[in-house]
Amino acid sequence: MIRRPGGAVAQVLGSWLDRVADRGGQATEVLLAVLCMAVAVVLCVQAVCRYVFNASLPWPDELAQVLLVWLTFLGGAAAWRRGTHLGVAAATGWLTARFGGGALARWIPHLAGLCFFAVLFYHGLVLCEMLLPQRFPALGVTKIVSYAAIPASAALMAVHSLAVLLGGPASRQMMPGPMPGPMPGSKSGSMAGPTTGRGGA
Repeated sequence: MIRRPGGAVAQVLGSWLDRVADRGGQATEVLLAVLCMAVAVVLCVQAVCRYVFNASLPWPDELAQVLLVWLTFLGGAAAWRRGTHLGVAAATGWLTARFGGGALARWIPHLAGLCFFAVLFYHGLVLCEMLLPQRFPALGVTKIVSYAAIPASAALMAVHSLAVLLGGPASRQMMPGPMPGPMPGSKSGSMAGPTTGRGGA
């Protein structure tokens, strides 16, 4: 039987990370809903001003750009927590066959994810430092308000993965099961549905 890494300290840390990941995930999803509504309002305001009053505003386009960047990266973090990112069928199938779909097969993607999130976090901070002097012409604020979404989302996803690896009640939501097999009635390895045609099998 494969045990989770660490002992009592790891369990306490995992429980704490699990609570942080759960609350952070809930807050992220609420923020995503707010950002969606904000983008819709900003674009509607710009459309009305441009096509009804023939007087475009300079700031809505830049604000919508910032909001969409945050929507993209926070949406990625929320999808990682829920385990709804697309997987490579060949890789997930091999892991399931090799390790029987157990805990180790589910830990490997999170271990690989942690490496990627560390790189993303570091280079996101470097990018923010480079763009610190630059400002949006209309908004008049530094471009960090947009690019800070990169390290922020990387940190969120890293916390979620650590919570999975160290274990916790809510972290089970973030551990997707194996990819589904072929559809009933279809040939092995085929993605097609039931065959149609004359005398279809």
